[in-house]
Amino acid sequence: KGTMFEILFLWFGISVPLVLIGSWIGYMKPSFEFPVRINPLPNHFTSRSVTLFGYFISFISGLLPFGVAYIEVFFILSSIWLDRYYYAFFFILIVLVLMFITCAEISIALCYFQLCQQDHRWWWKSFLASGSSGIYLFIYCLYYLSHLHFVRIVSFFLFVGYMFLVSIIMTLVTGTVGFITTFIFVRLIY
Repeated sequence: KGTMFEILFLWFGISVPLVLIGSWIGYMKPSFEFPVRINPLPNHFTSRSVTLFGYFISFISGLLPFGVAYIEVFFILSSIWLDRYYYAFFFILIVLVLMFITCAEISIALCYFQLCQQDHRWWWKSFLASGSSGIYLFIYCLYYLSHLHFVRIVSFFLFVGYMFLVSIIMTLVTGTVGFITTFIFVRLIY
């Protein structure tokens, strides 16, 4: 009885007012202005193979941010699933900052190369350039599965489910970092 009341209080007392305040603040802000004049008709400039090659490069570029955090991922997975201690929290903060810097740099570099080819469709490619590191995290977690010895099949599904969720979160976080920094870069150069 008390728990349900607390959940309803958290929903209606905290979440709903914050949503209303955030939407009011967002509505009062001035609309976004593009720094250049935009042509309403898109230019047809590239073939389909160049576009697919751009998505392939965006997928491959996720290796760099994942490569920065590769060793720490092993230690974190060992502490979670093999009951080992992890005590290098300052080092993981440094690795996280380096991974974010790598995400920003790889997304900006790929966007710059794309804009030099006069391809204006950089939005999703900048997200995928750094966000594809979550795919590599999930592939590594499937490889890490060989180190674990599960007694029941439920443990296997629990591991795969949790690691899939962690990979999605990593994709969203690193992709957002890449997209926001690329967006700021494009605003600065134009």
